[in-house]
Amino acid sequence: MSIFSLLAENPGINIFGFTITAYALIIVTGMIVAFFVISLLFNRRNMSGDLFLTFFCICLPVAIITTRLFYCITNNMPIQDWFSFDSIRKGGLSIIGGIIGGAASIAAVCFFKKVNFFRVGDCVVVGLLIAQCIGRWGNFANQEVYGAVVENPALQCFPFAVYINPTGNCMQTFELTFAKWFGYSTTISGGEWHYAFFLYESLVTGI
Repeated sequence: MSIFSLLAENPGINIFGFTITAYALIIVTGMIVAFFVISLLFNRRNMSGDLFLTFFCICLPVAIITTRLFYCITNNMPIQDWFSFDSIRKGGLSIIGGIIGGAASIAAVCFFKKVNFFRVGDCVVVGLLIAQCIGRWGNFANQEVYGAVVENPALQCFPFAVYINPTGNCMQTFELTFAKWFGYSTTISGGEWHYAFFLYESLVTGI
């Protein structure tokens, strides 16, 4: 069996029977890129590497926890499912919760370390936007974060729209979405074209 389960509804990499989803891989990629960008910005502002690691080791875990908590609370999830393994594997995160928790923890560290909050924030917000820009592509793999149906055939093409077929697989979605780019037609059906909100958000945060 190939380690790449790209034909699944929830694509990813299969390692010893455990699947790491494409969504998770993309999110982690965004976090890694943000890590190095923020580290570089700290260095350029003559803030020590030890200070950066302090922020990273405290603020990132807090942001991840509040990202999950905000989703669970706003979606009325039973408390016993908030951090259960099966529930987490099914997904459920909110960037709003991450921003709230991250900002609060940064403010707390700045207070105790006697560092200017806005000076640190100038560095962190750049990394946050980059992580969000990359992470939104995870929504493409999951076929989520899209807008209303695009009925005009002339507009049924990427990047204006994205093909969504919840009952299909990721490769079918990829094939139809980019078919016009490569000048070929496909017989895949069963889905609809929607406004590519995930891409709009990715571009806005990236710019």
